[in-house]
Amino acid sequence: MSPQVNKHRLGLQGEALVAAEMKHKGWTIAGQRLRCAAGEADLFALQGRSGWVVEVKTSWGRPAQADRLPWRRQQHLWRVAETLLWDFDLDRVQVSLVLVSLASHRQRLRWITLDPF
Repeated sequence: MSPQVNKHRLGLQGEALVAAEMKHKGWTIAGQRLRCAAGEADLFALQGRSGWVVEVKTSWGRPAQADRLPWRRQQHLWRVAETLLWDFDLDRVQVSLVLVSLASHRQRLRWITLDPF
């Protein structure tokens, strides 16, 4: 199996863990790898009239790094969030980065709220 396929599977596994955590917190997953007019987001969730755009970065055996999300990508996510705010007629939307570390004996999720630009 190629490293690219493994990287893809690792990303999907991280996204699944984050989606499960969001569901546990009472959010409804409205889209995974959601595409809209402004671009793509790993996860989009709804709770009442609030939306949550989430970018997931997953690593194996070492902590994922917050610097893996450049400023340009953060701006892109906020454009996606703004589009979804209007598309879903929401009152508010937030954007987060979730760093997922996987190891054979444990999983760690680190949630970072991204401020609007």
